[in-house]
Amino acid sequence: MVLLAEPEGPGGALKRLIERAGGDVSLLGPSDPIERCPSEFDVVLDTWGYGEREAPDSRTLGAWWERLSARVSGLLGIARNLIECVRPGPAVRPVWVETTSLGGLLGSGEPGRGDPVAGIGLALLRALREELPELEALTMDFSWASVHSLVAN
Repeated sequence: MVLLAEPEGPGGALKRLIERAGGDVSLLGPSDPIERCPSEFDVVLDTWGYGEREAPDSRTLGAWWERLSARVSGLLGIARNLIECVRPGPAVRPVWVETTSLGGLLGSGEPGRGDPVAGIGLALLRALREELPELEALTMDFSWASVHSLVAN
């Protein structure tokens, strides 16, 4: 299992819960090199978009584009690795869980307040479902003010 998360926040708590339950999990942060990804996996838990809620302004636009670029590059690399892992193998049903903090408004038609960076994983998940019809795609949306341990649970 690959957990895309920052070590602090709900990602770190989720990693500890999975390990206590006997699960094998590799944590990758947004700035970690893709080479740290395990060679074989069939589950991705993406929390990189969780907590993103600030849209850029003229002062922060450069840093925002850098963060966006790193996020897109990392997610595409993970998706490519997932496709390679499940295509040649036995009948494995891959799973991708996308976690956002768009305020519980995901799918409601309301725009909500979210950094567009938070939507990258959602967009990729949509594309992956077309590429991998066998992919089990789950989305969990929380309020940005949710307690991290509750999000992990």
